[in-house]
Amino acid sequence: MREEYRSSAADPSPNPRQKTVRWREAPLNRPECSLVGVQWQGGDDSRDPGPHHYAVVARDLSDPWFRGTGFEAGDTVRGAVGRDWDAVAPECADDLPGLTVLFHYEGKRTPQPDGVYTSTFHSTSADFVRYRTPSGATVLAVGSMELGWVLASSADGSPAADGLTDPSHPPAPRLQRLLRNAFDELSR
Repeated sequence: MREEYRSSAADPSPNPRQKTVRWREAPLNRPECSLVGVQWQGGDDSRDPGPHHYAVVARDLSDPWFRGTGFEAGDTVRGAVGRDWDAVAPECADDLPGLTVLFHYEGKRTPQPDGVYTSTFHSTSADFVRYRTPSGATVLAVGSMELGWVLASSADGSPAADGLTDPSHPPAPRLQRLLRNAFDELSR
């Protein structure tokens, strides 16, 4: 049986070079956002459990992934942020010129708990991004585990979240279109 360790302190390996660390921690010191554009910042702490709504980032509505979706500035995707989510970290934001934030949820900024993770801040914000890496690869990072549930109402046919799956709130067709656009581009 394999064990999962979320910190080097919990990892029983006697070899310090084989201990579990997050990419952003020593000795790697490579924030996850440098690979995928976003990283966990603390979403879904017990004071801010979600679900929350993603809002369209108006400055990026010209992105080709928005083509034919009908999204406009100020529009939201209801209940798309929940369970566990990721955001653009300040330590990466200025170093990622190929980063486009398509949707954003503005969470709370809270103090960073000691020993939990290493970051310049702790927040419950979330971001859905397109990221063009220095190698030229394109990354789609949706930034929330529950985003998929609003595409089809739920993962298993049960309500994705209280009040979200009823006839007046069907799956999100505009988001479905955006993801079709993304997958069409990514599969070329």
